[in-house]
This record gives sequence, structure tokens and C-alpha cells, in this order.
Amino acid sequence: MKEEKLNELMKKFSAVDFNSEKYVKEVSQVCVGGMELQKHKAKIQALAEEMSQVLKKNVYKNYMQFIETAREISQLEGEMYQLSHLLSEQRALLGSMGSSPPPLEVAEERGSEEKRLATLSAIAERVQSCISLHDAPGRDLLHEGDLVELDPLENSALHRCHAFLFTDILMITTWISDRRGPAKFKYECDYELGTLAVVNVRDLGNVKYAFKLLVFPDTRLFQCANHQSKEEWLRKLDEAKKARLSAEQGKKSKQDNQSDQKNVPMSPIRTDSIDSGSNPFGYFEDSDVNEFQIPEWLSDAADDIDVCIVERHFEDAYSLIQRAQEFIEKAQQPEILADIKSKIEARTNSLIQVLLNELTVSTDKSLQGGLRATRRSIRLLNQLGKSGQACELYLNVCSNVLKAQGKRVKREGSTVAYVKRLSEVFFSNLASITSEFQYRAFPNSPSCISAFVVWMSMEVSHFMSHFIKQVFMPQTSLNALAESVDILRKQSLQMRELGMDVSYQLNGHLLTPVNKALLETKDKLFDAVKLRCSEDTWRPSYQNRAALVKLEQEMSSMGLPSVHQYVTDGGWLELTSNTLSFVKLYYSLLEDSLTLAWSDLEHTIGKILFDVFDIHLKHVVTSLSNNKLVSQKPLVQKNAKFLVDVFLGMCKTRYSKKMGHQSLSLQRLSNMYSALARDSSTKISITGYI
Repeated sequence: MKEEKLNELMKKFSAVDFNSEKYVKEVSQVCVGGMELQKHKAKIQALAEEMSQVLKKNVYKNYMQFIETAREISQLEGEMYQLSHLLSEQRALLGSMGSSPPPLEVAEERGSEEKRLATLSAIAERVQSCISLHDAPGRDLLHEGDLVELDPLENSALHRCHAFLFTDILMITTWISDRRGPAKFKYECDYELGTLAVVNVRDLGNVKYAFKLLVFPDTRLFQCANHQSKEEWLRKLDEAKKARLSAEQGKKSKQDNQSDQKNVPMSPIRTDSIDSGSNPFGYFEDSDVNEFQIPEWLSDAADDIDVCIVERHFEDAYSLIQRAQEFIEKAQQPEILADIKSKIEARTNSLIQVLLNELTVSTDKSLQGGLRATRRSIRLLNQLGKSGQACELYLNVCSNVLKAQGKRVKREGSTVAYVKRLSEVFFSNLASITSEFQYRAFPNSPSCISAFVVWMSMEVSHFMSHFIKQVFMPQTSLNALAESVDILRKQSLQMRELGMDVSYQLNGHLLTPVNKALLETKDKLFDAVKLRCSEDTWRPSYQNRAALVKLEQEMSSMGLPSVHQYVTDGGWLELTSNTLSFVKLYYSLLEDSLTLAWSDLEHTIGKILFDVFDIHLKHVVTSLSNNKLVSQKPLVQKNAKFLVDVFLGMCKTRYSKKMGHQSLSLQRLSNMYSALARDSSTKISITGYI
């Protein structure tokens, strides 16, 4: 029902005799109250929105037809202007034939010529490093003014400039801030009016009173001071381009007329020779050439490709290049299309250069689009056979993306938290880059894959150098180092899933700093164990109920049996405080070492584990042979048995489970001190670890 009512309204509004005032009166008479008027208003608004959508769809559908129509109109306008110009020339010529110009007109012409030359000389004095303005005959100044150049992408102001519009060129100059002498401007560049396209820019946001200059392959955006200045620039540029076009067409028509007049006598002779049958082979060959007609789309292909490139319709430009190349290859007489072929090749090189510039990394380019913004250029460059250059520039973009993402991670909080954020950002971005490279950008290119592997190795090296500087510092504990390295390895597993295992490279970078950190930790633990052993009195430690519960939990987390068997009836624990402290310290060392461990570090880790345990057991042996501690020998014996049988056995099991094989260092400790746990009277020979 609603659609039927809308259709009725549409038919009524589109009628030829529709009267808006009459319709409003009818609606106001029929509708009762404001609610019905509001409903009717909503219907009309819905109809207006529907019509707007239909108009937009028609505009999009017929967009190319609008462009072609505008092009035809501009050509017809140029032809009409040319006809008008020719008629005025003929009228002036007839008038000059009737009477010679009076002396006053000759004097005026001389005065205008002197004025023109003086104007050009004055401009040359005002512009530093100016081109020679007197070279082109008839060049005259049409308009000049101050402009502000804007960035075409970000619409931000770049610098002030001053433009001079002549009859044949547009010269752009910049202001000299610290000038010395009469020159106020510095020459920047000039553009031929025939190669220049002027586009009016709609006022939007901060961009007002602006227009664009399309000069293949660049786009420049200029802002005027006010609306009147903008209108004046657009009008003058349009008039100058039309005058330039009409002058060139006039010259071309004169040359064509002259060539036609020269070729008129030759035409009958050639016709007679064909009809008479003399030298038939040569003339039939020429007639075949004349019969071959070049399609209109192929003749305009070079210009259409330029337009597509300027408007950034790169896919359309590539399609047109492919179509033209296929037509030229299949042509029976390709030598006739040699000129068009060279133009197509030049436009192909221009398209390649523009696409390469799209991938070029510079400080003024934004990385907001990321790698998605490069897909279009990469795909077209691959189709154009420029995968090598595209790969090199693509990897530069990837490096820039990784660098920008890494800078966003600030050093805040603990070392472990910082490493977690940094590793997540680096490896997640590296994984997305790898996936994009393998499956989208260069899926079937072995040479590009090898280049990517080299690039990835360099990026991992840069990241690891930064990681080592930030993490491996003297004040960082071994536990923090172990957690950081563990996080790093877990994050790097993302690359293994994509077929790029970087663990070997990570271990290579970590080998030297981890070795150094382990040796420094060993020296610190030596000092700590020696200090506690020197202060050890071999007394049972008293533990209340809460302390025993906590100790039981700690032992259970280490994988050790219950400590209740070492508790006496009075609540005394037969494991001394020095023994308990050593167990906690050595277990932490073992866990951190196993977290850091890989095959190249096993020798260093084994030596450290042996030396630290050995120095404490030497203290136990010394205490057993000390005559002053005869009364404490049963207590010392129990602690020694706990350390050798229970704790050292747990350490060997833990090592075997983590590394997949037994520890030779821990097994040697067990063999050396096995007698210590069995009998206190047995003498133990203590040797150094080699």
C-alpha cells in the first residue's frame, strides 16, 4: 500500500501541469490536524530521498557518458571558436585589402610591442633564476597573483607562491624570505598550457577557494585569497587554454591546406598509373595500406591512458594497455602501428613509475593504510612484470611499518611487562606481513621469497639488538631474564606456523648475553652461599603451625615430599634455616636455567649447577669433621641426607624431564656425595670440578 501511494505521488509530481501551490491547498484541506500533515510530510521526504538515490545511481551509471559528452562539447566549442577566429581573420583581411592602416595604428602597435617587452623584462628582474621570457614570439602576461600551495593528500599548507600566466605557459615561483636585491620571487617551474588541466575544487572544511592543476604525473593544489581571486584565475586559465588551442589548430589547418595543395597534382598521375596497370604490385601494396584503418579507440589510447593515470584509475590504464598491445601483436601490418606502439610503451613506463612512486617510503607519507594500501600497486606491478622492483619497495614499506609500530611501545612498568608488549607487537606484525607476502603480494615468486627471508633475518637481528639492550642490564635478575626470554620464544612460534622458524636465529643472538648473565649470577650466588654457611650454627628451626603450612606448600610446589617427617614433638624442624634457604635459592636457579636452556648452553648451565651445589655440600662435609660440632652431627647428617637423597634427586628428575636426558653434572654430584648420606663416619674425597 505504501509503495502504491508513493507511486501515485510520483506520478502527480511528474505531471506536466503540476502546480505546487494548488497541491498544498488541497493537502491542507484534506488533512485534519498536525499529525496528518507530519505524516504527509514524511511521505514527501521519503519520496525525495528515493528520487535522490535514483538520480545518484543514474549519475554513477552514466558517469563515463558524461565524461565523453563533456569531451565532445569541449571539442565542438574549440571548433566553433576556431571558426569564429577564422571568420574574424577573413573579415580583417578583407578590410586591410580595401584600405591600408593609418600611421596612428602602426604607432599603437609599436607602442604595445614595447610595452609587452618591458613587462617581460620587469618580471625577469623580479624572479630569481628566471627563464628567458623573450624567447617565445608573442608571449605576453595575461594574469598574475599570490597563491598558497596545499598538500593534495592532507590539505595542509606547504608554502606561499606567486604565479604568472602567459599566453603559452604558466610559471610558478616561490617567495624569497631573506631576499637581497630587487628579486622578490624564486623560479620553481613552468608548465605548457597544452599539457595542463585545471580542476575546480569544491569548498570543504579548511580547503576554500582552491583549484587543482593536473600535470602528468603530478597533481598540485593551490588556494586563492578569496572567491573573486579564484574566479579570476579559473577564467583567465580557461581563456588562455582556449586561445592556445585555437592558435595551434589554426596553424595545423594552414599546414594541412598547404600539403593538400601540394598533393593535388600528384593524385591524377597515381590514379592513371593504377588504372593503366603499370607497376601494379607496388601500387596495390600502397592501396592495401590505405585500406587498413586504425580504430579510433587505438588512436586515442595514449591520451586515454594519460587521463586514467592522472585520475588514479590504474586498473583501467592497465586494461587499455593490454588491449592495445594485443591488437598490435595480432595486426597483419604492425609497421603501420609503430608510432602508436612506441606511445603505448612510453605510457606503460609512466604507469610503472607512478606505481613505484606509490610504494616509495618517504617522511611525508602516511602509513595509515598499512600494507592494504599497497595491494593495488603490487598486483599491477606483478602483472606488468616488475615483481623484483615491487618486492624491494614493498619490503621497505614493511620495515617502515615495523619501525612505526615498535616506536609506539613505551618503556613503562616492569621489564617483563615491557618485553611482553614489545614481543607481541613485533611478532604479530611480522606474522601478518609474512602472511600478506606469501598469500597475497607475491604468492608464486621464488626469487621474492628468498629476498623476503633475507629481509626477515635482518629485521629479527635489529629487533634482537634492541631487545638485548633493553633487557640484559646489570640490575635485571636472572628470573626476569628467564621470563623475558620465555615470552620471546612463545611469541616467535607464530612464525613457525607460517613456515618461518626463527628460533635458531634468536638463540644465536641470545647465546653471548645469556652466558654472561649466568656467570654473573653464579658469582652472586657463590657470595650468598658462602656468607650463609659462615653464619650457620646448625640449630633446628622452630616453626609454628602457619609457618609449617606455608613451608609444606612451597615444598609441594617444588616436587619435594612432606616435611612432617622432620618435625619433632616440640614443633622443632630438623632442617636448618640455612638448608631451607639453600633449597629455595638453588631451585630458583635450576628453574631459571632450564627456562633459558638450549643445547649450546648445557655446558655453562651444568658447570653453574655443579659449582653452586658443591660449595654448599663442602660446608656440610666440613661441619661433620669439625670436633666442635660433635653434638650436632646427627642434625648435620639428617640435613646432608635430605640434600643428597631427596633434593638432589628431585633436581636430576626435573632436569631430565625438561631437557630429555640426564645431567652429567648433577649425576657427578650424586656420585661424589652419596656416601655423605649413608654414614657420617665415611670419609669423602672432595675434588674440584673440571
